Amino acid sequence: MRVWILTFEYSGVAKAGGLGEAVYGYASHLKNRGHDVHVVMPSHGARGEILASYGSFSLYQRDVDGVKVILVSNPVLDEPTIYADGLIEAKSALLSRAMGGVLNAVGSPDVIHANDWHAVPSALSLQCLTQGKSALIFHVHLYLGKWVGWDYLFRDCGLDPGCSLRGLKLGEAYARSGGVLELIAAQVADRVVTVSKSYLEETIRPTLGWAAGDRLTFVYNGTNWSLTQLLSEVEHYHGHNLVTLYGGTKLPRRTLRRYFLTRALGDATPERLDPAFSWASRRVEPFASDGPLVLATGRASWQKGFDQLLFASSILTEVIPNVKVIILLLSVRGEEGHLSWLLSEADRRPNVRVFVGHARNIYALAHLAADAFAVPSRWEPFGLTAIEAMAAGVPVASSWAGGLKETVVDLRNDSWNGTGYLVPPEQPMELARALASLLTITAREDLVEAGRLEAVESFGLPKPQISGEELRRRCIERASKFTWSKSAEKMEQVYEEAVRRASGW
Repeated sequence: MRVWILTFEYSGVAKAGGLGEAVYGYASHLKNRGHDVHVVMPSHGARGEILASYGSFSLYQRDVDGVKVILVSNPVLDEPTIYADGLIEAKSALLSRAMGGVLNAVGSPDVIHANDWHAVPSALSLQCLTQGKSALIFHVHLYLGKWVGWDYLFRDCGLDPGCSLRGLKLGEAYARSGGVLELIAAQVADRVVTVSKSYLEETIRPTLGWAAGDRLTFVYNGTNWSLTQLLSEVEHYHGHNLVTLYGGTKLPRRTLRRYFLTRALGDATPERLDPAFSWASRRVEPFASDGPLVLATGRASWQKGFDQLLFASSILTEVIPNVKVIILLLSVRGEEGHLSWLLSEADRRPNVRVFVGHARNIYALAHLAADAFAVPSRWEPFGLTAIEAMAAGVPVASSWAGGLKETVVDLRNDSWNGTGYLVPPEQPMELARALASLLTITAREDLVEAGRLEAVESFGLPKPQISGEELRRRCIERASKFTWSKSAEKMEQVYEEAVRRASGW
């Protein structure tokens, strides 16, 4: 099938969070399954080979690991910031207006795969231009209930309210939806997909169910991570230092942790950082000594609950004085105040370090060095970071939220297959207890040496008798059930169902 994937992020071009990884995962594995895949997105300042011009737009094509990425460019679409109030709406409208040019340059798709609300105007534009001959997949990674005005959709985005899709005129779909883009897309899409069963039942069905009917489904996100890949990255960035300091690169996790905490952390530099967040870019001081390590990664968003992890870190320090907490953050427009607060609060805690910006030179190392991983989200459609942590062999203490309930197996409920703990959101004490219990398994030697094992065990949550090696093995095995290859196979089935439905009109 000829597949167009519409997105605002793509790993290897521009990304602000998990959406870029998810779209890359689907696109690359659908290509591997023999489909002709094009990713279409705003340029965000990126370039490739010039493909065509269309009015005020320039179209560039870049090959990213075999996938053809079409970059739509003009002065607004070239702005490097991906998400910012006002800018994202402008980019979404302009991308919609450029679809005729992309269609002329590339040809018609069999499947249009639109990701989140900002891709909806472009998807509707394509459907109208091709008279609904393409199957439309609307993929909800995060539901926001995005409202837009009539003039925005039918003037700024260039859509025709009289365009009829699946027996419904867009003007009628707008009226029925009250102007919510996700609801408009749900009414005319051939399939509406989200990222987990929990998110489908708890959020998507209650909000989009009346519009989508029996066309709702879910496809899990995934990861391509493996220990071999992570070790290769560590060797690439740190091989010389590891050989000089320790005589080789095939080292125990405890040695990698000491190297990360006391040296590599201080050498970390961001590969890219939004210029608006230059104030948050700073060298992170390495620790003077080693200790049990809790890692967390993600966008600097209130949703992610990193404030709760900071509160939990203070509690955890009382029972494990030498514990270390590292938070690797990606900046988000609109959350500047929250990020500033996080940095200020972290500075008040000597056991915490926060690094802002994507630093590939320490990302794999941080995961291999970690003894436990925290996902304190207030809500989470899927929770890709939890899967990545488990793929690295790191047990997870996460919120009982959304897709995390389906990926992290609680040790209290399943002592034979558990990979961590699930705790209520916004309860830092329970998060601290969960992390403490995981550290009694994976960092047991450290706690014994410090004479803290008994105190930490009495503080933590109940746990089965299990070795750190066995727990890490379970995590890797659990993560192997959520791969992009499996996700692409399921998405291919969704495409086939959508094509059959589209051909019936």
